[in-house]
Amino acid sequence: MLKVVGDILLALDSSNLALLSLLDLLAAFDTVDHDTLLRRLLTSYGFDGVVIKWFASYLIGRTQHV
Repeated sequence: MLKVVGDILLALDSSNLALLSLLDLLAAFDTVDHDTLLRRLLTSYGFDGVVIKWFASYLIGRTQHV
């Protein structure tokens, strides 16, 4: 975190533009049917192998809320 803050301050001191974008994915997949999501990632977006396994391991045991 100190590195990020330092880089931003350095950019600002040099009159450069600094932009920080944060993304919270904690509950992003809780309202989506997990099987449908994995199938769509495979068929529509071409993800396979390690990527699908990574998403599946993240989704296993998570509850779905509507």
